[in-house]
Amino acid sequence: RPHLPHSSPGWGSGGGVNSIIAALMPVLAKSDAERIVYVSCDPATLARDLKTLAAGGWRTERVAALDLFPHTPHVETVCLLRRSGAWEKEA
Repeated sequence: RPHLPHSSPGWGSGGGVNSIIAALMPVLAKSDAERIVYVSCDPATLARDLKTLAAGGWRTERVAALDLFPHTPHVETVCLLRRSGAWEKEA
């Protein structure tokens, strides 16, 4: 059963979107999803949200940085998270 929560601040969005995403993290942390794919364009909010998810029992399995905007300081980061103990279930 797929879980597909999605939030995209888009270009030119104000700080209100960050507070919406911050409020969503505790809900995702309690989710019964098996995996979360988190895409972020802001390292500060990524760190904040991964900390919240880790406290909810999620572990970061893989991380990839993507340079979608060459010659700019912008980098997208994609993280795959799984519930703690998910590796033991698959083995």
